[in-house]
Amino acid sequence: METEDTGTSVNDRVARPVPPANPVAPGEADILPVVPYPYQEDEMIGGDSLLSIRKRLLASNAQPSAEGINLAHLDAQDRFEVKVDIIKQTAVLDPSGDWTGRGARALDNPRAASSIRRGTFLNRALSP
Repeated sequence: METEDTGTSVNDRVARPVPPANPVAPGEADILPVVPYPYQEDEMIGGDSLLSIRKRLLASNAQPSAEGINLAHLDAQDRFEVKVDIIKQTAVLDPSGDWTGRGARALDNPRAASSIRRGTFLNRALSP
Protein backbone atom coordinates (compact mmCIF):
# COMPACT_ATOMS: atom_id res chain seq x y z
CA MET A 1 0.00 0.00 0.00
CA GLU A 2 1.35 3.38 -0.99
CA THR A 3 1.33 6.41 1.29
CA GLU A 4 -0.13 9.83 0.54
CA ASP A 5 3.35 11.15 -0.17
CA THR A 6 3.65 9.20 -3.45
CA GLY A 7 0.34 10.42 -4.84
CA THR A 8 -0.99 7.04 -5.90
CA SER A 9 -4.38 5.76 -4.84
CA VAL A 10 -4.95 2.64 -2.81
CA ASN A 11 -7.40 1.49 -5.52
CA ASP A 12 -4.80 1.55 -8.32
CA ARG A 13 -4.15 -2.00 -9.46
CA VAL A 14 -1.01 -3.30 -10.99
CA ALA A 15 -1.58 -5.25 -14.20
CA ARG A 16 -0.69 -8.88 -13.71
CA PRO A 17 0.42 -11.16 -16.51
CA VAL A 18 -2.30 -13.37 -17.96
CA PRO A 19 -1.84 -17.02 -16.96
CA PRO A 20 -1.26 -19.49 -19.80
CA ALA A 21 -4.31 -21.21 -21.28
CA ASN A 22 -5.33 -24.56 -19.91
CA PRO A 23 -3.77 -27.32 -21.98
CA VAL A 24 -6.17 -29.49 -23.97
CA ALA A 25 -6.33 -33.05 -22.73
CA PRO A 26 -5.22 -35.69 -25.23
CA GLY A 27 -8.07 -36.70 -27.48
CA GLU A 28 -10.27 -33.70 -26.69
CA ALA A 29 -8.88 -31.74 -29.62
CA ASP A 30 -10.10 -34.54 -31.92
CA ILE A 31 -13.73 -34.27 -30.79
CA LEU A 32 -15.92 -32.99 -33.59
CA PRO A 33 -18.34 -30.12 -33.03
CA VAL A 34 -21.96 -30.92 -32.29
CA VAL A 35 -24.01 -31.10 -35.47
CA PRO A 36 -27.73 -30.35 -35.21
CA TYR A 37 -30.19 -33.11 -36.12
CA PRO A 38 -30.64 -32.85 -39.91
CA TYR A 39 -34.43 -33.38 -40.02
CA GLN A 40 -37.41 -31.47 -38.64
CA GLU A 41 -39.66 -33.40 -36.25
CA ASP A 42 -42.63 -33.22 -38.62
CA GLU A 43 -40.65 -33.67 -41.86
CA MET A 44 -42.20 -36.49 -43.89
CA ILE A 45 -39.77 -38.74 -45.73
CA GLY A 46 -41.00 -42.02 -47.11
CA GLY A 47 -44.40 -41.51 -45.49
CA ASP A 48 -42.95 -41.37 -41.98
CA SER A 49 -41.62 -38.71 -39.63
CA LEU A 50 -39.69 -38.43 -36.40
CA LEU A 51 -42.89 -37.43 -34.56
CA SER A 52 -44.88 -40.42 -35.78
CA ILE A 53 -42.09 -42.83 -34.83
CA ARG A 54 -41.83 -41.26 -31.37
CA LYS A 55 -45.62 -41.47 -30.92
CA ARG A 56 -45.56 -45.17 -31.83
CA LEU A 57 -42.72 -45.80 -29.37
CA LEU A 58 -44.60 -44.02 -26.56
CA ALA A 59 -48.04 -45.49 -27.39
CA SER A 60 -47.64 -48.44 -25.02
CA ASN A 61 -47.00 -46.21 -21.99
CA ALA A 62 -49.91 -43.98 -20.88
CA GLN A 63 -47.72 -41.86 -18.57
CA PRO A 64 -44.08 -42.01 -19.65
CA SER A 65 -41.45 -40.44 -17.45
CA ALA A 66 -39.31 -37.55 -18.68
CA GLU A 67 -36.46 -40.01 -19.13
CA GLY A 68 -38.73 -42.35 -21.10
CA ILE A 69 -39.79 -39.50 -23.38
CA ASN A 70 -36.18 -38.46 -23.94
CA LEU A 71 -35.07 -42.03 -24.67
CA ALA A 72 -38.00 -42.52 -27.07
CA HIS A 73 -37.03 -39.29 -28.85
CA LEU A 74 -33.41 -40.43 -29.25
CA ASP A 75 -34.54 -43.88 -30.41
CA ALA A 76 -36.94 -42.27 -32.91
CA GLN A 77 -34.13 -40.09 -34.26
CA ASP A 78 -31.92 -43.14 -34.78
CA ARG A 79 -34.70 -45.13 -36.45
CA PHE A 80 -35.69 -42.24 -38.71
CA GLU A 81 -32.11 -41.66 -39.85
CA VAL A 82 -31.69 -45.35 -40.68
CA LYS A 83 -34.99 -45.36 -42.57
CA VAL A 84 -34.03 -42.26 -44.55
CA ASP A 85 -30.66 -43.79 -45.47
CA ILE A 86 -32.34 -47.02 -46.61
CA ILE A 87 -34.98 -45.10 -48.58
CA LYS A 88 -32.39 -42.94 -50.33
CA GLN A 89 -30.31 -45.96 -51.32
CA THR A 90 -33.34 -48.00 -52.37
CA ALA A 91 -34.72 -45.12 -54.46
CA VAL A 92 -31.48 -45.18 -56.48
CA LEU A 93 -31.62 -48.97 -56.90
CA ASP A 94 -35.35 -49.01 -57.75
CA PRO A 95 -36.29 -45.65 -59.32
CA SER A 96 -39.73 -46.94 -60.36
CA GLY A 97 -40.88 -47.37 -56.74
CA ASP A 98 -42.42 -44.69 -54.54
CA TRP A 99 -39.69 -44.95 -51.91
CA THR A 100 -39.53 -41.28 -50.96
CA GLY A 101 -43.33 -41.05 -50.88
CA ARG A 102 -44.26 -44.07 -48.77
CA GLY A 103 -41.24 -46.36 -48.65
CA ALA A 104 -40.61 -46.00 -44.92
CA ARG A 105 -43.92 -47.67 -44.16
CA ALA A 106 -42.71 -50.76 -46.01
CA LEU A 107 -39.93 -50.99 -43.43
CA ASP A 108 -42.42 -51.18 -40.54
CA ASN A 109 -42.66 -54.94 -40.30
CA PRO A 110 -44.19 -55.61 -36.85
CA ARG A 111 -41.68 -58.39 -36.20
CA ALA A 112 -38.72 -56.11 -36.96
CA ALA A 113 -40.04 -52.71 -35.86
CA SER A 114 -38.59 -53.04 -32.36
CA SER A 115 -35.06 -53.64 -33.57
CA ILE A 116 -32.87 -50.89 -35.01
CA ARG A 117 -30.25 -53.56 -35.66
CA ARG A 118 -32.19 -54.99 -38.60
CA GLY A 119 -32.46 -51.56 -40.21
CA THR A 120 -28.79 -50.90 -39.67
CA PHE A 121 -27.94 -54.30 -41.16
CA LEU A 122 -30.13 -53.58 -44.20
CA ASN A 123 -28.55 -50.14 -44.55
CA ARG A 124 -25.05 -51.64 -44.54
CA ALA A 125 -26.10 -54.33 -47.02
CA LEU A 126 -27.32 -51.65 -49.45
CA SER A 127 -24.20 -49.50 -49.09
CA PRO A 128 -21.64 -49.88 -51.88
